[in-house]
Amino acid sequence: MEMELEREKRRCIAELMDAHPDVFRLPADPAKSWGELMSSESRPCVSDMAVIDKAVNMLTALMRDGREALASALAGAGLGSSQGSIAENASFLAQFEPDVEAAGVFRRVCGDDEEESEAFGRAVAMYKMMQSSGGFNGTELLDLIFTAIDAVKDRADITMDLKAAAKRITMLQFGDLLKASH
Repeated sequence: MEMELEREKRRCIAELMDAHPDVFRLPADPAKSWGELMSSESRPCVSDMAVIDKAVNMLTALMRDGREALASALAGAGLGSSQGSIAENASFLAQFEPDVEAAGVFRRVCGDDEEESEAFGRAVAMYKMMQSSGGFNGTELLDLIFTAIDAVKDRADITMDLKAAAKRITMLQFGDLLKASH
């Protein structure tokens, strides 16, 4: 399952790179495209790794900006304060036990910030509880995350495709976590 997730994330990043040859030059490797290179078993050369890192860093920056906008989106839905990070809504979220799996995924995907990962775990636990009691129909949290990604200001022609890739990666990473436990 974990390998399949990583393979899908690589495919998503490769598609982004292949769609923007003006931003991401073609691989120096004998592969004809980033998709071909990233689906092969061979390790990319140093110069190709630098280009892949550039794409990953662009996506990471966009998703970080989206996480900051998520606090506003949550507030608009009545789920917390209107400013700050998810962790700054700790008093509201404290009533929920953290969803351990969600906190672990957040830590692995977004960094080792224990406070943020625990707050994310509590937010997912709250969401699952509200979903199982009929308060949510199942798409609201992902919709809010996508709204936050869309709220990131355009920085270049590539931004629309970066946002689409960020949404696909979000679905890959968090989609299963946001299903209610019955």
